[in-house]
Parts: sequence; C-alpha cells; structure tokens
Amino acid sequence: MKYRTLLIKSVVSIILICFIINTVDVGAVYLLLMNANLGIYSVVILFYLGGIFMKSIRWKYFLFTQKITNLSLFNLFRLNAIGLVWNCVLPTNVGGDAVRIYKVMEKNPEIKHRVFISTVADRAVSISALFFLFLISLPFNGFIEEKIRLMLFSVFVVGMIMVFVFFRMNYSGVLIRRFFGIIGRRKWYSMFEESKSKIFANPKILFFGFIFSMFIHVVSIFNHYLMFQVIEVSVPFVFLFSVIPFVNIILLIPLSLGGLGLRELSFITLLSLVGVSSSQVVSYSILGYCNILFLVVFYMVFLVFKNRKMQT
Repeated sequence: MKYRTLLIKSVVSIILICFIINTVDVGAVYLLLMNANLGIYSVVILFYLGGIFMKSIRWKYFLFTQKITNLSLFNLFRLNAIGLVWNCVLPTNVGGDAVRIYKVMEKNPEIKHRVFISTVADRAVSISALFFLFLISLPFNGFIEEKIRLMLFSVFVVGMIMVFVFFRMNYSGVLIRRFFGIIGRRKWYSMFEESKSKIFANPKILFFGFIFSMFIHVVSIFNHYLMFQVIEVSVPFVFLFSVIPFVNIILLIPLSLGGLGLRELSFITLLSLVGVSSSQVVSYSILGYCNILFLVVFYMVFLVFKNRKMQT
C-alpha cells in the first residue's frame, strides 16, 4: 500500500510537470535564470538560512517546555535543514517532520512521547499562524475578486471553527487513543495526554509560539518577494501575503510527491491574476529548489570539514 501510494503521487507529479512544461517558454525560463541578479539572490540565501534558524529557536522552545534540553540550537538547525530536504521527497510539506521526530527520538528514546508532542506543537502553531495570516490578508487584497475573497474567507473561518469544536468535544482524544491501540502502544496514550496538557493547556506557551510563527512567515513572504526581484519580476508584496500562505496550505494535501507540480500549478494559477507568466513562475520555482540544493551542498561541505577535523 505504501509503495502504491508513492507511485500514484509520483505519477501525479509527472503529469502536472508535463502539463506545465507544455505551457512554458523554455527559452524565456533560460534567459530569466541567466540574467538573474546574483547580488539579490545572495540576500535570499541569507534570509532562507535565517528562516531555518528562527524555526530552530521555536522548536527548541517547545522542546524546552517538555524538559528536553540535550539538543543544541545548531543540532536543531541541522535537523530542520534535513527535514526541509526530505519535504522535497516525501508526499507532503510536513513529511520532513517525521524525519525530525525520528532523529530527536534517537537521542531521547525514553521520552518519545514528549519529543512527538513538542514537534507536533511546533508544526501546529506554524500552520495556525499561516491560516491566520491568510485570513487577515484577504480583506486588504484587491487583486482577488470580492466574491472569491468572501468565499475563501468563509471557508477558512468555518474550517477553523470546526477544528476548534473537534478538539473541545474531545473527539481528538478518542481518535488518538484508538491510534495508539492500533499500533500496539496503548500505554503511550496516558504519557501523550500528560505531555499534551503541558503545552496545549498553557495559553502563554501557545501564544508565544503563534506570534513568533507569524514573524517567521512574514520574513518568509518577504524572501519570496526578493526571489521574484532576482529575476526582475514585479509582484505586489501585499498579494503575496495571500498567495504564499494559501499555496502552503494546499501543499498540506498529499496529492503529489513533495508538492512537485502542485506547487507550480498553484502559483501559475494565482499569480496570473497580477500578470505573471508561467515562464516567470517556473523560473521562480527553480530558484526555490536551488535554495534546497544550496542547503544540501552546504551540509555536505560541513560534513567533510567535520570528518577531517575528527581525523586530525
């Protein structure tokens, strides 16, 4: 079943990529990338690394609430970077979270439930902040038709209310208990509930994580704006406050492999509202993958120097 699902998502990605290629002027993409402003792109890389660093601070904060203090900020930065790389391979853009959880559990095998809930909390406040940012940006975004804005706003508000009611009525607890029963770890449920209460029952912890997540997302959106400036494409900054969160929310749906194809098609559809061509979107997307490639090369160079230092 697992390999069948992976195969289906791979096929979906291939179909979407083939469809996008047919709508793109490859020559225009080549010229855009060849004329890219490397000075601005170097700033993009710095902001990209800074974003990972801030996410590491947030994660360390939630781990600290669970009294997990044996991981340095640098190690969490490294694990976040590894998770981002895995996001490009696993079905959704939260797939890297499973890798992060697994790596931290290796260092803390006796308190796996605390590691799990702290990482879930880290992701939950990030997604909540993303939803909130999208909602508050819609009324101020005149680039989208008023009827569409109202529809999207209503759908997301109703969705958030349903999630809130779901958790308040303890249905989530029943499902989680059944989940632990299915995997044969029923005794973990009580430990999970104990760890969950220390975070989700504490408004101060969640509020700080939420506000810090808002700041991280704003920095990320500004970095996306800079990426368009690298290829000299003008995109209204305010418009990106609706587009970036919306696309990230779509990518939570496991339809394609690592969001490949689905991400590009979503951006092409939405950015066409402000006159951005499919070739420009594809060029922008390639720059995004270059960020990941830079991260991989950076980490490999670090490992080489680390091994040499250990040998000497």
